[in-house]
Amino acid sequence: MAVIFRRMTQREIQQNIKNVFEVDKIEQFLSEKKKLEILSYMKAMLHERIYDKTLSDRVLSRGKEEILQAVYTYFGKKEIQISGLFVDDNLNQLGSESFAICIGYDKVDKLSD
Repeated sequence: MAVIFRRMTQREIQQNIKNVFEVDKIEQFLSEKKKLEILSYMKAMLHERIYDKTLSDRVLSRGKEEILQAVYTYFGKKEIQISGLFVDDNLNQLGSESFAICIGYDKVDKLSD
């Protein structure tokens, strides 16, 4: 019984390591200004995780990093400087809250941990 439990844990770990979102797809939606498609895509991918019972704080954190990567790449291609965003703590908090609202996560404090 312990061996079966160990294998299931390894499978869950492997599923959590996979990307939550396709960064290229989010970046494409951003460049085409398809806001609704971005949110629908994110919702669908998170629902898959809920269905598979693999949604966790770690997965949400990974998803946030992937979304930020897509946004930074988009800004880079548009030659928009984003270094000022890291200086203002209010903007950083606003970004975390916006992300939480987008994914329907009701506890913003957990995202900043």
